[in-house]
Amino acid sequence: MEDKMDDPGKKQNVNEITEEYLTTVSNEAELSIIESILRSENILYILRHKGAGGIIAVYTGYSNFGADIYVSSEDVERAKAAIYTNTGLED
Repeated sequence: MEDKMDDPGKKQNVNEITEEYLTTVSNEAELSIIESILRSENILYILRHKGAGGIIAVYTGYSNFGADIYVSSEDVERAKAAIYTNTGLED
């Protein structure tokens, strides 16, 4: 049986992170609040604009198309708790 771990041509990512959906924001004000909370808790996040929102945000600096926020599956409960504590909002 061949051991694939010793294959020098094969790259492995030992720090692979599984992302999990956290919430959806509908405007820049909501996004600013959620980003501030996540940053204060040192929680990394991924922002995915909806539709053409990403392109529009590049040109205008903001988008009203909304965006989904994802965090590491390891941080999702802590992120939800921080948002609830700071805003009273539950997802």
